[in-house]
Amino acid sequence: MESVVVKEESMGVEIEDGGALWGSSAAAKEEKMLEADGGGGAESGWSFTSLAAADVPKPMEGLQEAGPPPFLTKTFEMVEDAETDSVVSWSLSRNSFIVWDSHNFSQSLLPKYFKHSNFSSFIRQLNTYGFRKIDSDRWEFANEAFQGGKRHLLKNIKRRKHNCPQQRGSRPGAESVKLRLEAEVESLRKDQIF
Repeated sequence: MESVVVKEESMGVEIEDGGALWGSSAAAKEEKMLEADGGGGAESGWSFTSLAAADVPKPMEGLQEAGPPPFLTKTFEMVEDAETDSVVSWSLSRNSFIVWDSHNFSQSLLPKYFKHSNFSSFIRQLNTYGFRKIDSDRWEFANEAFQGGKRHLLKNIKRRKHNCPQQRGSRPGAESVKLRLEAEVESLRKDQIF
C-alpha cells in the first residue's frame, strides 16, 4: 500500500508519492492524486494527510541572532577556567577580572586562545568592546555584561564603532597609547625578574 503526503505551505500544496512529485500547480497535484486514488478514497489504499499552518513547527525565538563574538567567548572561557586563576581570574565580586601575571598571560594563555601573544592587542580588543580599567595599580578590567558564571550576558556586549567620541575629554588614542606603554613597562619588569 502506498501513501500520499500533502503538505500545506504558503505557496501551495505538495504531493509526494514515493519521492516523485506530480505536476506543478496545486490543482494539478490534487487531480493526479484523485486519478491515482481512483476517486475512491480510503478503500483504494491511498491516505491523505493535511497539516494545517498551525501544526507546522516554527523556529525557536532567538535562533536567528548571532552569538557573542569569539573574542568575548574565548576571554570568558579563559577567565572562567579555574586552572588559570594564578594568571587571570575573576575579582572577589566576580564583576571584573584581573590579569595577575601579564608575562605568563602573554606567553602561555594568549597563544592558547588567540592567534597572537601580544598583551597590548588584547587590551586594545577589550577597549573596543567597552571594557574599562578599574585599578591603575593592576590589570583589572570590567564591563557590566562580563561577569563570572553569567555567559548569557555576553550577547549584550557590542563592539564600539571606530568614530565614537572619546570619554573624559581625552585625545583620540591617548588611552590605548597609555595602555600599550603600561604593558611594555610591565613586560620589561617581568623580564628583569626572570
